[in-house]
Amino acid sequence: MDKSFLAPLFKKIVVILGAGYIFFHAINLEDPMLLGIVDLIFHEAGHTLFFWTGEFLSILAGSAFQIMLPGIIAVSFYLNAQRFESAFVLLWTAGIILSV
Repeated sequence: MDKSFLAPLFKKIVVILGAGYIFFHAINLEDPMLLGIVDLIFHEAGHTLFFWTGEFLSILAGSAFQIMLPGIIAVSFYLNAQRFESAFVLLWTAGIILSV
């Protein structure tokens, strides 16, 4: 079988499975996400990077940075014409938004 046929099919399957996982997570918010540890690191980095803005903004910066960083990565992938990677990171961002 031709590999040029399998690569796009594999990417579509991964995105469909990822969307299904995010949908499952949206229904069962008590279940932890697979990338929860990475999300926690981004969240805490937001507090650390914005500690100088005061207590209130520092508290908000944790969740904002947790959402913003994968969003920036997705935009970067999109601008570099890497559509599959952008879609995958957007699915991850959607999961983060659901868990915040």
